Amino acid sequence: MIKIEIDDQIRTEIETLHWKWFWNYVQKKEIPLVKPLKNGKRDVFSFLEDIFGWNKDALHSLILAENEPKAKNNSSLLDYIAEDNDIRKKYLNKKDNKISIKKRGWKSPQKHTVHQIMLEYFGYEAFSNGVALSEVPQIKNWNAYSFTKTLNTNVCPYCGRQYIFTISDGNGRPQIDHFYPKEEYPYLSCSLYNFIPSCSLCNQQKSNVFNKYLKDDKIKKKKALIAKDNFISTLYPYAESFEDKNSKGESYAKFHVFYKEPKQDEFLDTPKSKTSLNDVISVGIKVNDSPIKDKIHNSIEAFHLNELYSCHKIELEDLLTRYRNYSKPKIDEITKLIVNAQLSTQALDDTVNQVAKIYTKRIKRTILGLPLGAGDKQYPLRKFKEDIIEQLDNTRQKMQEEAKSSK
Repeated sequence: MIKIEIDDQIRTEIETLHWKWFWNYVQKKEIPLVKPLKNGKRDVFSFLEDIFGWNKDALHSLILAENEPKAKNNSSLLDYIAEDNDIRKKYLNKKDNKISIKKRGWKSPQKHTVHQIMLEYFGYEAFSNGVALSEVPQIKNWNAYSFTKTLNTNVCPYCGRQYIFTISDGNGRPQIDHFYPKEEYPYLSCSLYNFIPSCSLCNQQKSNVFNKYLKDDKIKKKKALIAKDNFISTLYPYAESFEDKNSKGESYAKFHVFYKEPKQDEFLDTPKSKTSLNDVISVGIKVNDSPIKDKIHNSIEAFHLNELYSCHKIELEDLLTRYRNYSKPKIDEITKLIVNAQLSTQALDDTVNQVAKIYTKRIKRTILGLPLGAGDKQYPLRKFKEDIIEQLDNTRQKMQEEAKSSK
């Protein structure tokens, strides 16, 4: 689980564009109602105002709501899924009401529920398909494609395994998961921070698990915020990740290679027989104590992370083999050759050591197959590889300490 980082400039840009787009849409998009509304109109905003009593300010709060608001004026998505929330109550009270509509080409009107009308006309389909109801360039060009392009999240935040590039010619983009499903909360279907760019597999898996929990009788009877029961929720990528630290300085969750023989678990090494890898080890995620421990377990279940990462045995075997064949003594040997080749014999020892440290880090990343110069940028399997390498380093250090103590 990767956190989606947004700097303040991008945040302001996408909030401004998204609200302008949505406000323009609801004023101009008409619903084919058989009877006009009380004000004689049929546009989406008039429908929302007439049916639910939602004004412009209420919609602005909905569209820019966050799970944990960073902007002072932004409301919380969590508020809008609470049963005692005014918007939620009004929606539940009206959602099954039936209204006659007649689309072009229909011979006769049909009865649609308010829920059906919300799903079709609240705006997400237009946003997803790039439907423009304005000639103003900024508004006209704002859609799901420009959103994912501006956000520039290139690796699925749910699984960390797949690239989710936005193709420059507009013909390809990540899927957009609704963190709170639009089928259950259609009034959140256009909320900016309810959009999670993701790979197709995670988008599907997330919906299945969330809806399964939502149907649980215990959940249905709860009157408090669903979010207060961690059983319902997975990690929210705009605010939470496996990399967050607890009070001990530990990551909330780490990938780990386990030997199937418990006694061997402390010492990670490559099996001598390549064919024995599947029989000897398994890959899993160790969850440390944290305030969101239950959410992490839900995320692991929702996206089948243990099962999926266990399928990466080829990458794991390659990493373990590289580490075994090019362990620290080998890296030190290569480093010394490079340093000796590039520095005169009169170079000071501290300079040699300083340069050696730089080379050692670069050589290690190269040998272990990690991208050079990646910095904080994400790439598929990054956390998986870095956590396993850390486990290998810790194992080597423990073995050296035990060897010294046994002398």
